[in-house]
Amino acid sequence: MKPLLSGLVNRSEFAGVAKLRRPEFVYQSVKKLSEAPYLQDGWIVDKTNKYSVRLRRAKPAWKLFEDKLWIVLSKMGFEEMNSDHDFKIPISESPEVNAKQIDVFVKDEGVALVVECKAAEELTNGSFRKHILEIGGYRGDIVKSLSRHYGSRLRVGWIIATRNYLWNESDKQLALDKKIAVLTDDELQYYDLLVNHIGPAAKYQLLAEVFADSHIPELESRVPAIKGKIGGYTFYAFAIEPSRLLPISFVAHRMMVNQDTLLTYQRILNKKRLLSIREYVEKEKGLFPNSIIVNFRTYGGKDALRFDKSGQEEKDTDAMPGYLYLPNKYKSAFVIDGQHRLYGFAGTEAASKVTVPVIAFENLEPWSQARMFVDINSKQVKVPKNLLNDLYADLLWDSKDESEKMLALVSKIVSELDKDRASPLFGRIKSSSEGTQNRPITITTLAEALRKANLIGQVNRGANIPQAGPLYDVREPRMENSLKRAKSVLISYFDLFRKEVPSNWDLGDAEGGYLCTNNGLGALILVLKEIIQHIESEQRLKAVELDTSQLQDEIAKLAEPVIIFFKSASPSEVRDYRRQYGLQGQRNCSFDMMEKIQGKYPEFKPSGLAKYIQEKNSTLNQQSRVLMPEIQMMIHEDVVAQLKSHFGEQDEKWWYEGIPDEVRVEITSRQQTDPEHGDRLRYFDLIHYQKIMSKNWELFKDKYGFAEFGSSKTKQLSWFDKLNSIRNKIAHPERGKVSQEEFDFLIKVRDKLKAVLGPAKLA
Repeated sequence: MKPLLSGLVNRSEFAGVAKLRRPEFVYQSVKKLSEAPYLQDGWIVDKTNKYSVRLRRAKPAWKLFEDKLWIVLSKMGFEEMNSDHDFKIPISESPEVNAKQIDVFVKDEGVALVVECKAAEELTNGSFRKHILEIGGYRGDIVKSLSRHYGSRLRVGWIIATRNYLWNESDKQLALDKKIAVLTDDELQYYDLLVNHIGPAAKYQLLAEVFADSHIPELESRVPAIKGKIGGYTFYAFAIEPSRLLPISFVAHRMMVNQDTLLTYQRILNKKRLLSIREYVEKEKGLFPNSIIVNFRTYGGKDALRFDKSGQEEKDTDAMPGYLYLPNKYKSAFVIDGQHRLYGFAGTEAASKVTVPVIAFENLEPWSQARMFVDINSKQVKVPKNLLNDLYADLLWDSKDESEKMLALVSKIVSELDKDRASPLFGRIKSSSEGTQNRPITITTLAEALRKANLIGQVNRGANIPQAGPLYDVREPRMENSLKRAKSVLISYFDLFRKEVPSNWDLGDAEGGYLCTNNGLGALILVLKEIIQHIESEQRLKAVELDTSQLQDEIAKLAEPVIIFFKSASPSEVRDYRRQYGLQGQRNCSFDMMEKIQGKYPEFKPSGLAKYIQEKNSTLNQQSRVLMPEIQMMIHEDVVAQLKSHFGEQDEKWWYEGIPDEVRVEITSRQQTDPEHGDRLRYFDLIHYQKIMSKNWELFKDKYGFAEFGSSKTKQLSWFDKLNSIRNKIAHPERGKVSQEEFDFLIKVRDKLKAVLGPAKLA
């Protein structure tokens, strides 16, 4: 007799269950004056009513983890899930045999997932052999029960999900052998981020991991295609509905944790870009003529792609028409290019109604996929972002779209700062991908800094006129007047530093210079934003109500302490500013400057400054901020020099033979996605040097093999892991402060490296 499972909820009920599971506390109401025993047992008073007291305490680790995992999976759009922690599946038709309690259960068309959760309060070593073997004992009975309940045989996947547990290698291998997927804290974080970006389509990434290399009959599909050859590779060109391609697709994201057999090279999907594509295909019936590029992983043999040719072959071409049978497996179509175009269709009606063009290869090596990804995104001729920002001024100035006109205005302001001889930035802004030391500023960096600081203004969706920023002029003609006002204020502001600190300004990006660089100007613009907000607060008016000369005078008064600091700044203090890159670096430097202003004007209290000062004043953190760049530069200079000396610089042999492929791919990707396109040596992380040394162990072991960590190569390089962990704390104060033990470790590493390498040449 078919057993009926109780305690299941369908997709329409998920939100209600998630609302109950989301709180991090459990609550209980008791009569007033009877709460004492509960308080002794760890409960605390949450709310006191007239006749009762509501108590709360933190959920136990296991319950908190199960609820978190359940909520993440509920967003993936499965058909059914268990409603609570007491869900059970019979493992026998006999009523005398107890049913098996299941922590998390999900069911979709043709598949189901059974998840066992294990959580600890603190990080600890785990042993899961017993649990793995137990699953092997009852999994067959679970499958039978599910088949009896649903009336058809499901493909059932098994997961052990853990929180705060460290897995040993033998248990991982046993789980792999038993076809049980492992989901740790890091994997859960990845899926949580992914589902928040792409919604239900994220389940295909999860199912791909659970059912990797398993045949799924429901996924069988055939498409008309053309078979041909390009660059020595056989390819298939076809059109297909996204809804048919999505289930078998897989994206090798760089942030994925399980990288044992998979090279990860793609950036995580951008939610904003996905939403814009989704809106495009739903409302505008958008067309994407460029192809999605995939690699079918089939391993050949009986699983090789099947292509049935149709008609006669042409003599003068390799192209052949026919029918291509797609693999009927999850995780069989690796998306090399076009992930946003493909996943942008997920959850839309268009996904099953329109077709997208696809170019497919078969069984490309992972490194070939990665190289193809880099080639597509870096070597094809495309309009550079810096040039595009330069073109906005001319292309969009007379646009009827206010948001486009705002892009044009910001672009024109930056362009005029470069062309106006009265400007301190005259001749210093590069409008192409090339540049010199005297042109250290990119249009993109300066334009984006102005936009993010909202100094010009912004256009809200559906608005006919912009929401004016402090440098915008609402009088007609608005574009021309705003250009004049913004340019005048910015020239006046930057000129304060050019005139008063020429020794720094005129150096540009050369050693000793900081203020007239991308990062320096980005930080100065953030300071300008806070200065103007302070002026508005003090005078109780909007900056747009002040005429240009009044605003310039007020800005100059508040900027004076920053100018005084840089006039007397030592080379080492300037180096501290130069070491900080990117948006976070600009933010930190701007806070440093704002601290100088607050020293003279205590009423100047920008949001976030107090927290920054508190963290900065932590002695160990501050000293560590000085130590870490010194250590990293010592390693960087020596590693690059050693590779060039050993492999040679001709034809960049050191780059291609000394650097591991995965590191080279990641560095190239970072360089190409950075608007500044700086020298690739700027994009190395500590962990990259560890991988370089591991690849070239004989070359580096005498200097960098710390024998006190162990005898193996991996252990002797493991000090890099600790060093990188400390570096992350320094870069991200929210992760905690540097401990005395960690600071002592930095001193030890610095002294040991100095003894064999000599001091670093910090720039």
